[in-house]
Amino acid sequence: MLVFFIFANPETFLLTQGAFGSFFRITQPTGVPTPVGFFLHAGLFFCTMLGLMLLPSE
Repeated sequence: MLVFFIFANPETFLLTQGAFGSFFRITQPTGVPTPVGFFLHAGLFFCTMLGLMLLPSE
């Protein structure tokens, strides 16, 4: 749940807009995510969850 909150948080969208904003638009000026930003965060969420599942349990 915490990982989803981190990636779905509007502040995270603004942070990624600052980091990747020169390549493509992640949020609109009002802070609403664009489709590109939504799919970028969905991909990052997927990769993070996959990485967490592949960590050894011991």
